[in-house]
Amino acid sequence: MTKPKGKKDKSAANMTNALLDPQDVKPVVISFNSELALLLHGFGDIARPLDETASLLDEVVHHQISQLILLAYDVAVKRQSSHIGQEEFIYLLRKNKTKLRRLLNCLYLKAIKKSFAGALDTDALPGQENEAQKKLSSCKKFLELIDNTGEYECVYENLGEDLISHRRTFMAYKSSETLDDPDYTNFAKCRQFSFTKHMGRFQQWFAQTLDSIPIRPSKFGWELLAYFAHETAAEIIECSLIVQKEQDGVCNPHCSLHSAYSESASPELQQDSLVMRSALKPAHIFEVLRRFVDRPKPGLVFSRARATTLASEMVMDSMNTPVVCIL
Repeated sequence: MTKPKGKKDKSAANMTNALLDPQDVKPVVISFNSELALLLHGFGDIARPLDETASLLDEVVHHQISQLILLAYDVAVKRQSSHIGQEEFIYLLRKNKTKLRRLLNCLYLKAIKKSFAGALDTDALPGQENEAQKKLSSCKKFLELIDNTGEYECVYENLGEDLISHRRTFMAYKSSETLDDPDYTNFAKCRQFSFTKHMGRFQQWFAQTLDSIPIRPSKFGWELLAYFAHETAAEIIECSLIVQKEQDGVCNPHCSLHSAYSESASPELQQDSLVMRSALKPAHIFEVLRRFVDRPKPGLVFSRARATTLASEMVMDSMNTPVVCIL
């Protein structure tokens, strides 16, 4: 016995309405868990990092860059700027010359790469600055503008040497020496990840943060935010690996974490980084964040005994956690 045609159409319409009900449509959650898992492996974790570690790193990086956007917005308001650009980020980085120089080095290398590509372009005018060179020039001009004492000359002069990148490249080379072809291909893929390649999703990642401020980052501002997100993840991963080695009794807990992001890492630290290890755990990342929160004051020696024990909720609190990429 067949059902009446009218009832069939009515039930189908009800089903369609149910599918299109806005209350049943869940908002799309933007996440970089899988991409940050690639970064974990690319900077020294095992080939298949723990899902909970990648998820925590995703939350931390999102939290950190959200705070960076708000700090840059405060600077833009004081400058009466209509957008968040390179000036705001350079101003925030002014107290850390090492990281400021690394940023300029990154722009310098991109400018060289573009200039080589432009040399092969027959339509390019000789002596004309490419887009990357213009970005580097704008950063230099702003540094010169705020440099009243000449202390930043060492930052923007003689660019091209980045000892931290050299150390990372050396560690990647040593880590890949024993890999077979499939594993090396996967490792190389992990090393090549960049937030810039996913700029549309990267911008949507901070939609909620941007809803709370009236101005937006410029195109160059978004490129710098992608750079800072990558550097934040890299620094947290490197420090987490050192915390893991400390807990395993491999290296000295009093000096290793503070030398992890210096321009000259000790040979002992480099050698320790090559030791086979287990997967990074969320506890290692929480310990790194705790130490960033409870950094020792000048003249005081860091020790576990005097460090304040903080719950994970306090570590994630925006009032307690500093923005790592501008420390």
